[in-house]
Amino acid sequence: MKPPKTPLPYKRSVYYLNEGFQRDFIVKFCILAGVSSILAMSLVYWLALNSTTVAIKDGHVAVHTTAEYLWPLMFQTVLLELVFGTIATVALTLIISFRIAGPLHRLKLTLQGLGRGDLATQICLRSDDQLKDLAQVYNDAIYQLNGQVKLLKNASSVDEFKRELAKFKTS
Repeated sequence: MKPPKTPLPYKRSVYYLNEGFQRDFIVKFCILAGVSSILAMSLVYWLALNSTTVAIKDGHVAVHTTAEYLWPLMFQTVLLELVFGTIATVALTLIISFRIAGPLHRLKLTLQGLGRGDLATQICLRSDDQLKDLAQVYNDAIYQLNGQVKLLKNASSVDEFKRELAKFKTS
């Protein structure tokens, strides 16, 4: 028998559930984005060192390496990319880390309730959460456990109670 489907009790509104995990996740991705930007700029600069550019500046012909002409533009571009890239990376990794931490947070709260003896609580996750299969297994187990508890409560004699209790495996 499958337990009845229950609607989600609430919609998550807090996006910073596990501060340590989410902060580290965001910082690591920001560092990755920054390092990749600097490496890309360095590669372009290094490749431009071996080429020559001729330009007319203030009526004079100037011959320099391409890197000398590109450096100010590359620096401004990478600086802007770092600013806007960091903002985008923080937003995106906050959402991704929330999608990871949210279901784990619900699982933790539900298991804490089980530890307090609450056999009525089920894990309610969104249909697209990655842990929905684990939540369904937990909900099925709680449903079966509830059935066993009801059998024990309804046992009419001590012998029947002992027979039902013997079905449980314990350590």
